[in-house]
Amino acid sequence: MALSGDLPAESVSSWLDLVGDEFCRLLATSDATESDPEVEWLSRAISGDRQAFEELYRRYLKKIYNLVYRMVGTTQEAEEVTQEVFFQAYKNLPGFHAQSRFYTWVFRIAVNVSLQYVKRRVRARRETLYDEVPEVPHPPSEEPRGNPEREVEHRVFCRALETAINRLPPNQRAVMILGPIQGHSYEEMAAILGTTDDVIKSRLHRARENIREFLKEAV
Repeated sequence: MALSGDLPAESVSSWLDLVGDEFCRLLATSDATESDPEVEWLSRAISGDRQAFEELYRRYLKKIYNLVYRMVGTTQEAEEVTQEVFFQAYKNLPGFHAQSRFYTWVFRIAVNVSLQYVKRRVRARRETLYDEVPEVPHPPSEEPRGNPEREVEHRVFCRALETAINRLPPNQRAVMILGPIQGHSYEEMAAILGTTDDVIKSRLHRARENIREFLKEAV
């Protein structure tokens, strides 16, 4: 993915080296900690401390990647879009004035970049979004072993549900991913998406209704 910006070429190059070389390793180790050095990291990062921004990157990489992956649908595209998200955050950090949490701010960037990417892909291919069903890796089933029929039914249902979610319009897909899947509250979703609780509830209701209809078609 081509990245654009006004940063000096050397800074851009070093930043791309970071997200390229450490991407896979950080996916496995980027869970947030209970302590909160984030305020200090953020203050230092705004002042130009690249190492402090790398700490923010490590903290939120996995969550941002998971959101982007569910929005765009493939591993390669998710990696590219995630890099673009953090590049945009890095480039625009001097304009961050703590009017919202960094977490909310970077999630809003991730949603916007993902939606723009999906819309460009749809226009380019002139296909409906639901014609592209991603190959999503499933975690091992937690159901008791020894019942092959139930395991098969469980896998079939999970695949049908994933397909249904990916058929949703982008705005409905975003609230389904942020809410029921990632566990954000209505208030958090409204802050991330830049809208109101009532709009979030309405989109979520329409998304669930659409999913029910899609699942009926799959039966």
